Amino acid sequence: MADGRCTPRPPETRTTAQPSASKQVPAVTAPQRRGRPRTCPDDVVRRIVEMHQNGVGYRDICRSLNADGIPTPAGRPKWYPSYVSRLLNTRNVVETFGGPRSRR
Repeated sequence: MADGRCTPRPPETRTTAQPSASKQVPAVTAPQRRGRPRTCPDDVVRRIVEMHQNGVGYRDICRSLNADGIPTPAGRPKWYPSYVSRLLNTRNVVETFGGPRSRR
């Protein structure tokens, strides 16, 4: 170490993790939702989904939410089209309220 370089430990001093015989495998349970819990109220999500299913575009949905003073799920005062798109395409919203309809 006098020359400033790191040298690895000799192979005989390295240890490997050994599984413990006392550890038990946990029982299989129902899968839990991953990620942060949804913070957008159901009535706001329902409103966005209904507007989108009625053919209202992302920008117009944002204008409506901003005009009514509804904060975003993160608590910000202004909605953007990307927020609406992301909200409509989240797994939880798709499973609960139905996914956005394709315009093709």
